[in-house]
Amino acid sequence: MKRNTILKLTCLLTALVLFNSSCKKWLDINDDPNSLSMDNTKIEYNLTSSQYTIAYVLGNRYQELGGFLSQYWTQLPSATQYYDYDRYSLDGADADREWSQLYAGALRDLKFVVDQGSTSGDSSYVAIAKFLQAYTYQLISDVHGDIPFSEALQAQDGILSPKYDAQADVYDGCLKMIQDGLAMVPVNPDAKKPSSDDIIFGGDMDLWKQFAYTLELKLAVRQSGVRPSVAQQILTDLSNDPDASFLQTNAAVSFFDKIGNKNPLFTSIQGIGVDNNVASKTISTVLNGWNDPRAPFMFDESTFGAAGINGITQGAAAAGGFPSNAPRSTAATTIIGPTVPVILISASESLFLQAEAAEMMAPGSGQDSYEEAVVASMEYCGVDTTGLGLFEDANYSWDSTTNHMELIATQKWVSMCGIQNMEAWCEIRRTGYPVLTPSLASQLATGALPERIPYVNGEQNANANFPGQAPITKKLWWAKP
Repeated sequence: MKRNTILKLTCLLTALVLFNSSCKKWLDINDDPNSLSMDNTKIEYNLTSSQYTIAYVLGNRYQELGGFLSQYWTQLPSATQYYDYDRYSLDGADADREWSQLYAGALRDLKFVVDQGSTSGDSSYVAIAKFLQAYTYQLISDVHGDIPFSEALQAQDGILSPKYDAQADVYDGCLKMIQDGLAMVPVNPDAKKPSSDDIIFGGDMDLWKQFAYTLELKLAVRQSGVRPSVAQQILTDLSNDPDASFLQTNAAVSFFDKIGNKNPLFTSIQGIGVDNNVASKTISTVLNGWNDPRAPFMFDESTFGAAGINGITQGAAAAGGFPSNAPRSTAATTIIGPTVPVILISASESLFLQAEAAEMMAPGSGQDSYEEAVVASMEYCGVDTTGLGLFEDANYSWDSTTNHMELIATQKWVSMCGIQNMEAWCEIRRTGYPVLTPSLASQLATGALPERIPYVNGEQNANANFPGQAPITKKLWWAKP
């Protein structure tokens, strides 16, 4: 049974920010973002609303989809809530509301900030908005493939059916957005400065610059397999930019244990009354095999055995799944809890990207960043690595393998478990690591795995330029062949 995102919470979150705004704007991606109304007359309100909306989508449905498709989670054997996810039976309803929330919600708000901030000279707001536009467009493209980009949100110019741009063009456009935003920093000292209305960095423009440069790095790394010359040029430009520095902290939206402001996935689970997310065989085998100290942070310690997480069979809903009385490890409250933040880019992700970029530029040079990334992941999970001899263990050691790219990718996958699920799925599809075995419940052809989320139903009916659905097994532009 497919579970819809709780729209009422989305509206409430936005209402807390926008003081009586409406959820109406999420219903049509072609709404005119320049029409003045209660909810878009101040760039401060729109900045906050956009950040909440991005976090809500990323931390709810995208977190669920990414968790199952990255093989972190399966469902309880007695449950049917995620049966279609386990079976890879995905359709246009699986991310329809999220598509509207990002286009007609977050991106519409960000366009308003760019347009109004450019007129008023509030360049800090414009720069942040451009960075978040690039982040959001890349996110949507990485989920679906080709998307409306160059003609999106231009109903005021008569474009009611925006064309779908190729992923390569979306990436080029995102890079330009980032560079245009960076050109606005430092800003006019007399311009309006964001503070508490920026719920990610509190208006710290140094951190936003790091966010932007890290996002450039991600754009380069993700397309490195399909456009190596373009990726290398981005990396060269970054290495030659004296201002370039990367995130050493998490870019995240915080939540609180208060009605209307709790972690979005926790709120959905709370509404159902039971946590049906349990460890898949794939992740539990790795965590057990490594005796990884991050495991108690990721899954409920109360169900751990002496050897670690109890064995959970992947594809619980399938015939041959684990018996109903088998022990299972649910996602921990540190992963699914009311105050868990939603992370857009983590410090460990930033370091893993730096490690891979270093390897691309000079093979063998990524070790320091790789080891810092693993330590950053451990520390986020509450692990004190002092005295662990972590990198003497073959599972973590740089010197234990000649395939450093596989090591980086595998450790990144583990580090993102329950924390950045959608990002993990993107990286699996891009790198091919770890090598996944399809769920026992899969209804796809033998050996096939999902490569994309289908386009939403509304686009098929409303957009005359809709390109048609592609099979979910068709790889995205940047994916490993």
